[in-house]
Amino acid sequence: MKKIEVLIIDDEILAIDAIKNMVDDFFPEGIVIGSASSIREGIRLIQELNPDLIFLDIEMPKGTGLDLLNSLTTPPLVVITTAHPQYAIPAIKMNVLDYLLKPISITDFLNTTKRVKNRPNLPKLYRIAIPLFNGYRYISLQKIILIKASQSYSEIFLHDQEILVVSKNLKHYENSLSTFNFFRTHKSYLINLQHVKSFSRSNGGYLNMSGGYEVPISKHKRIELFQILNYLL
Repeated sequence: MKKIEVLIIDDEILAIDAIKNMVDDFFPEGIVIGSASSIREGIRLIQELNPDLIFLDIEMPKGTGLDLLNSLTTPPLVVITTAHPQYAIPAIKMNVLDYLLKPISITDFLNTTKRVKNRPNLPKLYRIAIPLFNGYRYISLQKIILIKASQSYSEIFLHDQEILVVSKNLKHYENSLSTFNFFRTHKSYLINLQHVKSFSRSNGGYLNMSGGYEVPISKHKRIELFQILNYLL
């Protein structure tokens, strides 16, 4: 089986070495094919090596990791590695696979590699096929605000206020989209984290989404969700 090719971009040599050691010791499916210590060098190596996965620092000289992502038309899998939690929401909006805070724990690293192994072709999927009566409609993931369970069906709420009713249940979409920054906040709701506007503590707590939609949050989901969104309880 072909190895998952890994590129590390970080301006700290010790950080590069630490991630390389984790890949060598705990990610046998992966292989480090290069490293870069600047944005410019990182872009060059991405174009030259075409890696499957990038571990990317945020704050670097003459630019940030987010600048690098903005420069790529079709980025590979990206895992942010940084000591700065304030970049979490901007990174999530750019569809990174994961966001690891330094110093990176072995547990967090292992959880990330599980996601990589489950979705090695993650960047290739930007749309999903919605089954219709006489065919399929292809919808960009960015246009989906949320998906709501409706008995054995699902309702897909789009950014232009259109609602599609499909004959697949919510679990199907949770399994398909959980690594694309979609999150199951409640037994009846799967949300696109890019469309979260704010959080309200009233009425038991809910999220305000794009389009004016309000989505409840199950109590057992709050800690995980707030960690992702970088909210403080």
